[in-house]
Amino acid sequence: MECPRCGTPNKTNAIACRTCGKAFKAYGHPGVNIFTAPEGEVLCETCVYREDNCTLPNYPHATQCTLYRDARQPTPAPVTYRPRRQWSWLVAVLLLVAASLWAALPH
Repeated sequence: MECPRCGTPNKTNAIACRTCGKAFKAYGHPGVNIFTAPEGEVLCETCVYREDNCTLPNYPHATQCTLYRDARQPTPAPVTYRPRRQWSWLVAVLLLVAASLWAALPH
């Protein structure tokens, strides 16, 4: 990962630039990225949240943002939910049927 301010190469999980100190992660948290626009550009022009969807106070002139998603990048395929098969229910129903049949037999 290259620092947008000084161009120094940094590790992809770096919280700040080791040379100039520019923050890459918001609030020092490794899971919250700070996206920075190139010099003279704003992020809002290419963000998927532009226009009516963005409620941040610096819209439409944001040069840094934690919510930025590039509209020019392909969107990832949605994650589909596939429930696990519940074999325990099937076993319980089969046991109930077997117990009912056994109870119905003359003793």
